[in-house]
Amino acid sequence: MKIGKIVSVEFDKFRVKILDDCRQSTVSIDGQVYYFGNIGSYLKTYNSLGDTIVCEVVAIYENDNSLSKPQPSQFNLENSRILLIKPIGTLNSKKEFTMGVGIFPSIYNDVEIVTSSDLRDILTLGQTKEDNATGVHHSIDIGYSKNLINYKVSLSINRLFNIHTAVLGNSGSGKSNTIARILQEVYKKQNNSAVGAKTILFDSNGEYPIAFVNAGLSEKVNSMFYKPYRGDHQVNDDTGIEYTSFYLPYYLLSLEEWLAFLMASDRAQKPFWDKVLQMTYKFYSIFNSEQKDDKKSEKKYINYFPELMLQTLYIDLFSNGIDVAIRQMVDVINGVNTFQAGQISFNNLIAYKYKEGDKLIIECRALHYLEPITMFSFMTHADIDQITHSVPREAFHSSGMHKDVQLSPYIRANFITLGLSRGTLPGFPFIVEFSSNTLPSFDIEMVLHQVSNDRFAPIPLIQGRP
Repeated sequence: MKIGKIVSVEFDKFRVKILDDCRQSTVSIDGQVYYFGNIGSYLKTYNSLGDTIVCEVVAIYENDNSLSKPQPSQFNLENSRILLIKPIGTLNSKKEFTMGVGIFPSIYNDVEIVTSSDLRDILTLGQTKEDNATGVHHSIDIGYSKNLINYKVSLSINRLFNIHTAVLGNSGSGKSNTIARILQEVYKKQNNSAVGAKTILFDSNGEYPIAFVNAGLSEKVNSMFYKPYRGDHQVNDDTGIEYTSFYLPYYLLSLEEWLAFLMASDRAQKPFWDKVLQMTYKFYSIFNSEQKDDKKSEKKYINYFPELMLQTLYIDLFSNGIDVAIRQMVDVINGVNTFQAGQISFNNLIAYKYKEGDKLIIECRALHYLEPITMFSFMTHADIDQITHSVPREAFHSSGMHKDVQLSPYIRANFITLGLSRGTLPGFPFIVEFSSNTLPSFDIEMVLHQVSNDRFAPIPLIQGRP
């Protein structure tokens, strides 16, 4: 429907004078009401090739003096309203829309309403909503545009899921509702171009299951809800939704994915976890092997058992050592458990004691692998109130004092307990400096390491520098 004519053409804007019989800013076409006199509304005109030039209304004028001279009466331009429109793009005869204008319109070209059919050609590149031959839906409706009044917004199913899409908004603005609505519209169709598609939602807040229960989805759609918990199935008492237990396929995760999951630090933890995860896979293979040759199983197991893995077995190995532990594991694999532990010792931690001037230095070192707990207790028979301590190279540390601790019916001692939030790594010792301005002499007689929540065990204490 014509609503005006172009009376001025510039490279970036056109002036349009409204026809005299268009007194209102609305027109009705095939029962659809269109608003054309508003800022942001769309109009169209044509060039000499018959291409449609789509424009946006950017300004409205009245009684422009530069156009006050009488216009030809056959143009019906006695209306005083003038619209300033900006060209956006061109729609050719093949319904292909491109941004920009190549050939401009002429003076007194007709200006018409942009209909919903035109918008569909522009926004969907001529794609039809439904294939009439097969009845297959290619698009879904998700709502109405705020800018284009009464225009229903449709999305191409294939194009939507072939690209990265973000739904942005403030908290409570309806992002989750929008995503749920899109998926509901797709899976409500009995026949659509998404047949065979699989959609996975990572729902950290548990918002989506209720959107797909009794939602009128196609009978061909199978919805499954997974939740990490023990057991096979779980039913929500409030919604009646049945959840299936989700198990993380750890064996499918790459090293980088594991390191991201564990938030491992680059220098200290990544090399450690690299070896641990490789050895874990080898252990799994050994334990599930059908190898019947005991000698080969034992040799294979020992070759794959590095000192690095002792971190997870340290409390069990402390008393008897690695050789005893390996022998017992081989026995268990072979179905026997008759080995008796011998007097074999193994220590990953060791402490060194030496003097520097008036200071007594204790260095607690890890020899082979990371000790995750850096908590040590230093025993002395001296008055610990008269002893001061410092932990150089560390910004923060924890400390505590325990006086008159009874070790046996006849022995009592005092303990200074110090710890760090980091682990003890080979090459990164825990160093403590003790001194006293009042005691003529004192000594640290034993160093203990925390091996469990309520247990400390002694470690070797060597006189001299490491």
